[in-house]
Amino acid sequence: MDFNTNELGQIGSKLYELSNTNSLIHSIYLLNDQKKLAFSSLSTRADLFNCILVSTF
Repeated sequence: MDFNTNELGQIGSKLYELSNTNSLIHSIYLLNDQKKLAFSSLSTRADLFNCILVSTF
């Protein structure tokens, strides 16, 4: 399933909202390895999934 622009905006907004509820949280990442999707409270970059994988190893 692909996400439309509205759904992507809602996901990003919810992650941003959640990250702002606690001052100890800088960012939140939601990863789906099977679909190679990544959502972040900081970014909506299309290649974010690959950036996260490279930076964690």
